[in-house]
Amino acid sequence: MAAVVTLGGYVLPLGGPPPWVVALMRSRTTLRAEGRLGRSCLGRPLVDGALRRAFFPGRPPQEYARIAPALALVEARLMSDGEDRKSAEAGLRALQPRYARLDAPVVVVVGEQDPIVPPSTSEKLHALLPRAEIVRLPASGHMPQFTDPDAVLAAVDRAAELGGVSRGGRGRGARLPAVCFSCCPGVPSTPVALGGEPAVPCTRNPLQRG
Repeated sequence: MAAVVTLGGYVLPLGGPPPWVVALMRSRTTLRAEGRLGRSCLGRPLVDGALRRAFFPGRPPQEYARIAPALALVEARLMSDGEDRKSAEAGLRALQPRYARLDAPVVVVVGEQDPIVPPSTSEKLHALLPRAEIVRLPASGHMPQFTDPDAVLAAVDRAAELGGVSRGGRGRGARLPAVCFSCCPGVPSTPVALGGEPAVPCTRNPLQRG
């Protein structure tokens, strides 16, 4: 892995309700009820509100608003996400001390109007990482990959530069010809191929590689 681009500071513990409340909220019974409500006409305003919050201060793209909720509310997906998130906070707390030892360069992209992951958390992540740069987007919120894609692509290019990889060729200092683009703690990160070589899949959050 040559470098990492992360959208916000979600890889740090964000706090929240006590563990027993989280466990209740993520129980199979609760998640099934949430799925049924979200798929119903009664629950549509709640889903629309969540989408508006995610894309604030902009608006969610129509195609995203049509497809993403249907996928997210599939019962099997809800169950899987629930199990992941029940253990996420403890896992993030355990990983936090390792960030100071991460030797790969990291570019932290932060939407300064993010209502979901506070920008102050992204600033804290930037301060913890020894080889980090931060890109602040004043007009973006939680979804800069949609609302400001050019800035995110520029961050990928900058990460490649810091990692010794360019679109024209692979630098001598790069161990792998890919920049890992990380935007969700529970899913594999997206490898971005550089230098005309195939990307190397990141099978887990790259910031776990401390």
